[in-house]
Amino acid sequence: MQRREAISVLFGGALAACACGRAHAQTPAVGCFVSAASFGDFNNTFNVQTSTGLAFLDANIIHEAHLMQEVFGVKPGLSFFVEPPSMGGNAFATSEKYFSPSHDGTILLGMRLMQSEMDSQDGNGQHRITCVMAHEFAHIYQVKKPHLRQKAQTWRELHADFLAGWYLGYRSVEGLAITAKTSDALYEKGDFAFNDPNHHGVPLQRMVMTLEGWRFARNNKDWRKVSKASEFGASRLLPDQGGWVVVPTLKLD
Repeated sequence: MQRREAISVLFGGALAACACGRAHAQTPAVGCFVSAASFGDFNNTFNVQTSTGLAFLDANIIHEAHLMQEVFGVKPGLSFFVEPPSMGGNAFATSEKYFSPSHDGTILLGMRLMQSEMDSQDGNGQHRITCVMAHEFAHIYQVKKPHLRQKAQTWRELHADFLAGWYLGYRSVEGLAITAKTSDALYEKGDFAFNDPNHHGVPLQRMVMTLEGWRFARNNKDWRKVSKASEFGASRLLPDQGGWVVVPTLKLD
């Protein structure tokens, strides 16, 4: 398959317009799981793109997306959109199948988000984007599991953080030079909107869950099994006064 054909196949899906809940927050948020209306509505509002405009980044995203399909056992449509200034950098996942009925949902990555991650001072821009993508693939994985799909939004966000960290650890074990510090991509997007049903978890919770996922992939005999990673990630989240407490296995100095 030629590169242009690969882009058209992989990036043909899109997400429809909806209220994500974090769209107008002061701190950009990543990983909104949403319901959607129609692709036409979303495209008219946000201008869907089939490329980041950077050939090397397109190639990296295509490569990682194909690996994520295998590792997570899901096959979503994937595309980009242009966030308005008021939104900041963002990404979405939805159970709607806008590209093909055979897909398990759709993921849309914001162009501002991509640019922000690529401009990160730590020089890990592409790995940070991989972390965000893995978080969104985790949401699609949740879509296929009724016992996960019915969980509260904040629970699903933190659980997706764990699976994102697990994927980074998985790739690291395979030899890719990804460091645990890449979890900053999610840490920086935590929020303190406790009364918002779309609350993503505070920064420390997001960081701990991502690092817990990383640790699972590097220290557990079942590191290749997404189902085992999912179960362990769920065990790290306990209900507490209407919210969730992250119970780490690692020591925080």
